[in-house]
Amino acid sequence: MCANDMCRCRSGATTIAVWLHAFITIVAASAAAAGSNEGAIVAQAPADDCQWWLHGAGYHMQFAVEFPLHYEEVEIFFELPKTFFFDVDEAKQMYTITATNGVDLTDMYTSLHINSTFFFDIEAPVFHVAYEVNNVRFAFMRLQPKATAAAKQSSAGKGLLLLPIHARYEEADVATPFSLQAFFNRESVVRRCIPSVAVHDAKTTERCHTLPAPPGERIESPSGTLTTKLNRPSSCQDVPVPLLLSLPVVYIFLIALQCVGAAVVVFSLLWV
Repeated sequence: MCANDMCRCRSGATTIAVWLHAFITIVAASAAAAGSNEGAIVAQAPADDCQWWLHGAGYHMQFAVEFPLHYEEVEIFFELPKTFFFDVDEAKQMYTITATNGVDLTDMYTSLHINSTFFFDIEAPVFHVAYEVNNVRFAFMRLQPKATAAAKQSSAGKGLLLLPIHARYEEADVATPFSLQAFFNRESVVRRCIPSVAVHDAKTTERCHTLPAPPGERIESPSGTLTTKLNRPSSCQDVPVPLLLSLPVVYIFLIALQCVGAAVVVFSLLWV
């Protein structure tokens, strides 16, 4: 009888051990799955914050985008509204890549490649542009490091791509009456904005969390000699609008200047 009781005890203990082992296995598997999902989410999340902004006023300004210096194949994508355009030849000649402290890093990268869905007509006003937005892509690759001061920049730092950008002439203001103040001060403006910019490393697919620079901040130029107080969102530009009623005045002045120039030439020939 004692032997039967002992067998029953052993059988009960074995059953409890089996159920306990199954419970531990299920909990461990659930934890591992949750951990792997969390790891996947973390791996897909942006690792860096990159700011971008428009610097300047009127029709001519600069487009600035930050990117992590450890990126090897930098690609920048954005949808450019038809108000803005790049003179591609000018941009390829005038662009710079610097560190946040102003050190020039342009020679550490390949030449800037610029691609867009539509050709940039640098002469057309807004109302003669057929598209609403133009998909633009910038790309450049990091070269092998050289023994220079620029090459010693920390890979954890940020680089800055800076290149010229322009705004097109908008439709004329037909409501404002002509006045010298309105003619010279250009008080009529329209606000145009670039909605978003995407920055990522094409080699590792790592992407940067991009956001416009906060409005109202003082943003330094790469040389550190110029700062601008932004009174508008940094992703926007207040584009001057010409006055329709000022066109006759402009034409009269142009004709008068041509007449004066012709008179100067004629009198100079008569006095010879």
